[in-house]
Amino acid sequence: MNSLDISMKALEVARHKLNVLAENIANSENPNYKRKEVILSKRDSFDDVLNKISYPEIVSVKEKDTEYVLRFDPQNPQADENGFVKEPIINPVEDMINLIEISRYYEANLAVIEATRSMNANALNIGR
Repeated sequence: MNSLDISMKALEVARHKLNVLAENIANSENPNYKRKEVILSKRDSFDDVLNKISYPEIVSVKEKDTEYVLRFDPQNPQADENGFVKEPIINPVEDMINLIEISRYYEANLAVIEATRSMNANALNIGR
């Protein structure tokens, strides 16, 4: 496995995480929506990492347990029999920070791919 394979796998993981996070942000006002998170494969021990090259793999996307706050709004069509509407407790700042972090992770892996391609091109030019 070379650096391109590792970076491509990391791009796939980052893209999947960005999609799930975007879905969470888009549905943040929907009281019936359950937030999702990407579950990655278990990381190897430090000794295993030193002896082999490994990369994260997406195991699944699972729904997170969402906490709700009850708001009294009897006119709302989603209100229960007592007039309360369940609203998810959302922290948009946390979502935006995660979005920026994953975007930078994606950009860093693109830079690795570009550097590898450049080094390969330079190596081919040495023989000319």
